[in-house]
Amino acid sequence: MNINKRNLLTQIKNFGLILIGTFILAFGTEVFINQSSLIMGGMSGVAIILDYIIPSQESNFELYITILTWFFFLLSLIVIGWDFTVKTLISAIFYPIFIYLCSFIIDKDINFLNGFFIIESEYKEILSCIFGGAMVGAGCAIALLGGGSTGGVDVIATICCKYNKKLVEAKIIFLLDATIDLIGMFVIKDFALSLLGIAAAFISSTVIEKLFLGPNTSFIAEVITEYPDEINAAIINKLDRTTTIIQVVGGYSKKNKTMLLISFTMKNYENFRYILKETDPRAFVLIHKAYEITGEGWTYELARKKEEK
Repeated sequence: MNINKRNLLTQIKNFGLILIGTFILAFGTEVFINQSSLIMGGMSGVAIILDYIIPSQESNFELYITILTWFFFLLSLIVIGWDFTVKTLISAIFYPIFIYLCSFIIDKDINFLNGFFIIESEYKEILSCIFGGAMVGAGCAIALLGGGSTGGVDVIATICCKYNKKLVEAKIIFLLDATIDLIGMFVIKDFALSLLGIAAAFISSTVIEKLFLGPNTSFIAEVITEYPDEINAAIINKLDRTTTIIQVVGGYSKKNKTMLLISFTMKNYENFRYILKETDPRAFVLIHKAYEITGEGWTYELARKKEEK
């Protein structure tokens, strides 16, 4: 009973975190990013570009966000599968709703707000860059802490890596965002605004890293499993990491078991969880932040790259 109650409270907490994170993301996107037309990559960047190139008497940014959100959700569901896509479901439902809600609260016609959230300062774009980037990053990080995901164009990177194991998801995401920024630069034809969009993206990624991880960017996982060979192979092939295999004894059962010791970065975190769910969802897993990691694949690898340059 206590276990079920604890699980229920955990699920409620996670649901709340995803909702809060999704609302903060929507508020930052609509009130700051869209209001100043800052293209910082991702789904909002695509929506702003579409709003510029498709002729219309009024902005359809919110409509494009809704269409793109559900397009990427369905694409993920069809190509990647339910196990991966389910964590984006809450955001897929509520993100467009929150976007429309935030568009109403900046409307001048709403008397009790009287256009309070409309930025008319000469520093409008700079303020939008700072606060918009920070809120988008905070929203994504809070949703991640709740076990959710905001999906979006990152789905394309996941699909690419699914069919080509040699690709690195973080690099694909960077290339996608860079391409969106480059297209936006030619569509909007405002170089200063484009630079502010890139700065907003940098602020967003920094906030995500700090909120999601704190000062550390690396993890250590201890995995006790009945399928060590399968998990080991997946870690090597999909994460481009290695493991240390340790023979252990269960304290209660006194049975011989196998434990894998794995080190990885934040960029690998979601893929690592997906690997475990795919290979052994019943594995006993401990994940904790690493204060420092040195050695082959970490500091030695960095030193070797510097020497090659």
